[in-house]
Amino acid sequence: MRIQSVLNPVFVLLAAMTLFGCANPIKSPSASVEDVRLLDLDSEAANVIVVLRVSNPNGVDVSVSNIREAFLLAGQEVATVQARQIKSTIPASGSLSIPMRARVPLKTLPEAVRRSAIALMRFELPYRISGSVDVVNGLVTVPFEKSGNFAR
Repeated sequence: MRIQSVLNPVFVLLAAMTLFGCANPIKSPSASVEDVRLLDLDSEAANVIVVLRVSNPNGVDVSVSNIREAFLLAGQEVATVQARQIKSTIPASGSLSIPMRARVPLKTLPEAVRRSAIALMRFELPYRISGSVDVVNGLVTVPFEKSGNFAR
């Protein structure tokens, strides 16, 4: 009798979790690069802004904690951000835009320019940004990537 009284609440809890879990599955947040712009150029570096959009398809708020990214020009990594720590919340069924600055040292550009001579002749310089963002208190890592060209 005692075992049955313990098992009944456990059975009811498992049945409810199964029933409600099937009706309302948890979806993974997504991340994408929304914008990439060259802000300015000084004597030491090019300053680029990257706007990351993180979307939450769930009915509850989700936390955002860390962002890692790599910035490549003409196939060469020229800037890396290792675990930029942020603390934000994405509202339920909403999204959040996170602007980030990348400082690209000019001393890294000559090799990138040589590797992309054909692209420069067309007045374009290819870039690729890739990385990940941690959500749900670091329990889920969401990747992002974007490629394009800086046009003259």
